[in-house]
Amino acid sequence: MIEEYDKDELLRLQAQLRRDNEIELRSMKEYAKRTGHEEGLAEGRAEGRAQGLTEGRAQGLTEGRAEGRAQGLTEGRAEGEKAKAIEMAKNLLSLGVDINTVSKASGLSVDELKKL
Repeated sequence: MIEEYDKDELLRLQAQLRRDNEIELRSMKEYAKRTGHEEGLAEGRAEGRAQGLTEGRAQGLTEGRAEGRAQGLTEGRAEGEKAKAIEMAKNLLSLGVDINTVSKASGLSVDELKKL
């Protein structure tokens, strides 16, 4: 069968096969590159999401703790001030100071003072 072709024809066919192989190889490389890029992109997004969630949780936890501390301090101070006002009112009342005067001095209502 090869004998039917002359040398120029064989060289031409050989060159055509090389071109076809090069085109096919380029196509395969492009496909692999595109597929690899898409896989890498998906993997990168997944890692980015995981890292973002971790960082977001840590930041939320830190902010929540800070808000909780601030709220606790505020509530603690208010309770302390109330306790101090009650203590002062008890002392003034025990000294015989008028209940209306004690109310003005302590910031407690007359009803609150009567319950002491």
